[in-house]
Amino acid sequence: MEMRIQNGDFVPDHRGIPQAVDGVEETINRVFFCLCARRGGFAPLPGLGSRLREISGSGENRDLTAAVMVREALESLDDVQVGEVTTAQQGESLTISIRLQLAVGEYEIEVGVPYGQ
Repeated sequence: MEMRIQNGDFVPDHRGIPQAVDGVEETINRVFFCLCARRGGFAPLPGLGSRLREISGSGENRDLTAAVMVREALESLDDVQVGEVTTAQQGESLTISIRLQLAVGEYEIEVGVPYGQ
């Protein structure tokens, strides 16, 4: 069982204690953690995280690069299969849409990263 994370921080309950998650929500929580953490930013586990902040280019090339980086970030999650990955630039941020196949069904998530800086 893991703690619920939102915007890079633990989500507290009404008592201020971090909320626990399990099942599908735990898996999705792990996915977000792996995608949002900067790869190489945690010395004991240098392979943890993603390189999504390094994306450049545009169009189909950017989508392919994002797909490679997403698969790299999630390769340690045996119960998650990555499907289609697309990107959309919105000002100085990039929204990455990711289709995931889990044992219990298909999910689509979005991750935002700084872009063009």
